[in-house]
Amino acid sequence: MSGLKEQKHPRKAVDYLCGYLGGEEKFQRCRMSHGWVFPGWIGVSRAYKQARGQYMCEDDLAWLSTLTPGDRKREIGWALTEGFE
Repeated sequence: MSGLKEQKHPRKAVDYLCGYLGGEEKFQRCRMSHGWVFPGWIGVSRAYKQARGQYMCEDDLAWLSTLTPGDRKREIGWALTEGFE
């Protein structure tokens, strides 16, 4: 169950999602949304923070979500040791 419900005002829903995904404060909340970027992404974010001293940026997480599981695993390993600079 996602906790989502039918929206009666689509424009408000779009505005909310844009703020949720685009704003730093709201993005921090989305880090706690389990599994919707890719499976295990919260653990990856935490490991990256521990290894690199900061969380991955939104663009890097979005890019990782487009990869196949095998490619993602390889890129995550690289990111943990070398970073995404």
